[in-house]
Amino acid sequence: GGAKPRATNKYKDFMNEQRALAGERVVVAPEDYKHAKVIALNVLYNRASAKVLKLTEHRETKIEWNNKNFNFRGIIDAHGPKCIMDLKTCADAETRKFQRDIITNGYYLQAAMYMHGLGVDVPYYIVAVDKMGGVSVHVLDEQLMAEGAKEYEFLLDKFNECILTDGFHKSYDFWAARFDGIHVAEKPGWMYK
Repeated sequence: GGAKPRATNKYKDFMNEQRALAGERVVVAPEDYKHAKVIALNVLYNRASAKVLKLTEHRETKIEWNNKNFNFRGIIDAHGPKCIMDLKTCADAETRKFQRDIITNGYYLQAAMYMHGLGVDVPYYIVAVDKMGGVSVHVLDEQLMAEGAKEYEFLLDKFNECILTDGFHKSYDFWAARFDGIHVAEKPGWMYK
């Protein structure tokens, strides 16, 4: 009772009891559960995401691999012999906006890492879901995947270089293509006519 029933000790004791009963499960508010269920149904019934889900057999698979003296681990949302699928929640699943997210957030790099970890070369799909229930599905093309693989190897080489040369104290000069640490500012492609 009262103006703020959730602020009472009785309610706090009740919630602590519920959390203890839940064990490893996470206690969520009913409205959050309903919202998550609606979003899950949107993914299941979206024709593009449903098609990709049908191509997968395994869900939330933990993988571990080693590359160039580094140990990696990850959880692949869904995969099968024909593809890998990653589910991403995002601010806006609109196609152009999420395709920028793929680049900005390095999802193509993650894709290349998972492909390497599984030792497969299959199509990689990302299912984007926003809080409004919008769903868009993106397959990463071969050139983007090749760029991700190239970047993955480059970053591992640079990290090994950093370890071998004890270069952790360096700043942006470490990433320069030139030996003297100076970066070259080139004319961007959009300036050419």
